[in-house]
This record gives sequence, C-alpha cells and structure tokens, in this order.
Amino acid sequence: MTDDTERLAARQAGLASWKNESVANLMDWAVTVGVDPQAMLENPWSGIAPVEKMLRDEDLSTLDRDQRNWLTSRLLVHVAAILAQANGGGWAVDDDPESPSYTRYVIESDGRRFDPGQAVINYFMDPPGRSLVQRISDAEAAAT
Repeated sequence: MTDDTERLAARQAGLASWKNESVANLMDWAVTVGVDPQAMLENPWSGIAPVEKMLRDEDLSTLDRDQRNWLTSRLLVHVAAILAQANGGGWAVDDDPESPSYTRYVIESDGRRFDPGQAVINYFMDPPGRSLVQRISDAEAAAT
C-alpha cells in the first residue's frame, strides 16, 4: 500500500469518530468564544462575530505548537459546520486522488467537496486584519 492509500483507509475508518469529536470540539469552541453551545450547533454563523473580534488582528505566528493545534482544530470544525449548514452537506473523506484535498476530511454535498482545512490554513497565513468570513467564502468558491 502507498502512503496515500494507507492514509485514506485510516481516515475512512476514523470518520465516525471524527464526526463525534467535531461536535465536542465545536461545543468547546462555542464556550471559548462566548456563544451558547446549542446555538452554535443550530446556527454556526452565531459564532462568527466573536471569532472575528478575537482573532482578526492577532499575530497568530506567535502561537506555540499546542496553541496553534488547539485553535486549528476548533476553527476547522467551526468552518466545517458553517459550510455543512450552508450547503446541506456533512463530513466525508475526499477519496479522489486528483483532488487537492485528497485523503482529508471535507464537507461533501451533492458531489461537491468543501475543504474547511484549507480555509483555516489560509486564514492562519493571512496578516492581521484577516477575515474568516472571506476564507469561508473562498472555500465555497473553490469547492471541487
């Protein structure tokens, strides 16, 4: 087996667990940003304003590895929840070897794949003044 084939199999085997962890992480993130967790589940857009206020002008390059990993995992599930709700989709594993998100957890809807991970990566690379709303919009436009 190739590395990609092994990674794909592992991700597919872990999808149910990933979905459960995602809900827990989203609820944790809601508490962190001061949004009622149930409200965040029902309407993930409810958390955008506090996230933008908290992170828009921060120098994210100063985060240590643990902080960055924690923040990435929370933003990832938040962006994914927004993409899923807006597009009527849910978590899946990208199994298309030609896709830029091959082997990643993505949001899939009607055969289209949205990559919340890339949106978060791009958000972290943006300088202060960044916009998570813009990165979500970019993820929708880049769906494969």
